[in-house]
Amino acid sequence: MRVLTIIKATALAVIVGWVVPMAPAKAEEVTYECVAQRRQYPSEVWGRFRNLIQPRMVFVVDQAARTATVWDPLIEQVYGGAVEGNLREESDRKLVVTWNIFSRGFNLAQARMEFRASLIKQSNKLIVTAVPIGYPERFFARGGCVQTS
Repeated sequence: MRVLTIIKATALAVIVGWVVPMAPAKAEEVTYECVAQRRQYPSEVWGRFRNLIQPRMVFVVDQAARTATVWDPLIEQVYGGAVEGNLREESDRKLVVTWNIFSRGFNLAQARMEFRASLIKQSNKLIVTAVPIGYPERFFARGGCVQTS
């Protein structure tokens, strides 16, 4: 497992070869760098969805504004940078962030995915769920996070 590194001195964060546009951290912002391992799904059945949950994620939580910013390689590919997420729960025990990705594929088919990440703060364990809207399946990954600010 690689440790992700964020450089706070600039307006860019460098994460294992990815350049992520991010504003400098405010005093009330907390950054979590996460690594997740996807559950394996048969490629012949769910090949197009099995890579929805990315192995690297960054969450920047603004506790004062009750907002969260989310970045992963899929978000980078679709939007070119981090997206605003919804801070569903934030306590001493748990952090829950949700976000959506809306994409138009190469064949102009539309895809909408809903994501939910739950971080258990005491153990730094991460559980991520992805749901492609219009399909009955849910995809899961587990991992861990490190608070870097």
